[in-house]
Amino acid sequence: TFTSNDPLDAYGASTTLGSIGETPLQMATGASVLANGGSLRQIHSVLSIKSPDGASIYKADPNQGAKQVVDPRVAFIMDQIMSDDSNRAMIFGHGSNLTLPDRKVGSKTGTTDDYRDGWTVGFTPWLATAFWFGNPDYSPMPRNLEASIIAAPVWHEYMQWATSTYMQEPGNDWFAEPAGLDHYNVNGKLQWFLPGTNPSTPAPPLPPGVTTSAPKPPPAPAPAPTPQPGDGGGPPNKKP
Repeated sequence: TFTSNDPLDAYGASTTLGSIGETPLQMATGASVLANGGSLRQIHSVLSIKSPDGASIYKADPNQGAKQVVDPRVAFIMDQIMSDDSNRAMIFGHGSNLTLPDRKVGSKTGTTDDYRDGWTVGFTPWLATAFWFGNPDYSPMPRNLEASIIAAPVWHEYMQWATSTYMQEPGNDWFAEPAGLDHYNVNGKLQWFLPGTNPSTPAPPLPPGVTTSAPKPPPAPAPAPTPQPGDGGGPPNKKP
């Protein structure tokens, strides 16, 4: 097992499978890098301070100390991979707790050996979160308590509340595609590649009016029925 304080050359291939111990804050920070186009931002415990009369005393600068640590093109490709529900449908089915009903979202679960850790991490263009389930002494949890069972439902409920109620994000907001990516059709599906990493068959040109970034906004809800005279404004009577 490695830690984030070990030298970079200490990490092996098992890093991609979770051999490095991380905290929820570190995991959320990693997700925020993907949500910020590859830019690592400083963590601010205090966002703003105001006086009793409402005057601004302090406001954190989100751009202070920002550092580009991932190629924006790579970040965009990861955004697309982690938000594509078909990538995980064979395991979790479509519309699982790793999705939100009214907006596009990137997400990933993780369960370590012996069920010691259950992770769900995800992001939108405005918010990145990480949820961890486990025992404080790092002892195994009961068998079969995978992240999709214990962490994903909590992440789903929180993100749904935070994006729609607390932050009031626009539901159709997603990341714009950076310049310098190639489009290719892979098994009938549009994919993005760095130049030189693409397959041999290019994708056909996109139809007019079709974009590769933001999804279409959800349809507007149907208007409420207009009360008719004499019905008291209530629902119409229904025969059994």
